[in-house]
Amino acid sequence: MINLDSKSPYNPQNLYSLFTTSFFSNAGGYPQGLPFDLGGMFEAQRKSLKALAEAQEIAIKGIQTVARQQSDILSGMIESQSALTNLLIQHGTPEEKKARHAEATRTQYKEALRDVRDMQDTISKTIRSAADALHQGIISNLGESVRVKSKNALVPANTKTDQHGKIAA
Repeated sequence: MINLDSKSPYNPQNLYSLFTTSFFSNAGGYPQGLPFDLGGMFEAQRKSLKALAEAQEIAIKGIQTVARQQSDILSGMIESQSALTNLLIQHGTPEEKKARHAEATRTQYKEALRDVRDMQDTISKTIRSAADALHQGIISNLGESVRVKSKNALVPANTKTDQHGKIAA
């Protein structure tokens, strides 16, 4: 099993830190003379991994919320069963006991259905939030001036570039 705690190298938040200039600082920075922008490529990958880490964090928080909800539901079910048992023990005719049991069962069913719908809403919101975070990270990454391009690529005359030859936004 992969360890995803904050100090684990498999944690995406730690993995994207590898794609920085400090990773290559012992070698004097990014290699020179390559036919593509290695720094731009690593920056794009770092930003993509950062977006993935944010989406993962949202998903983990959502899973924790659902687990808490399930725990609360289980506690409520145990309490309801205890109350239902007490209803059946009480004095009364068999018909009265059946009526109390039927009403208690109906109430428990409605509560269980409400709880399942609440969990479904939580799961849907979590998935939506994680997907939005990932989407925003990727869109912002694609929309920025970071481009991995060939040094020999033709750039249209009306395209503005910065001092490093990157296409300006």
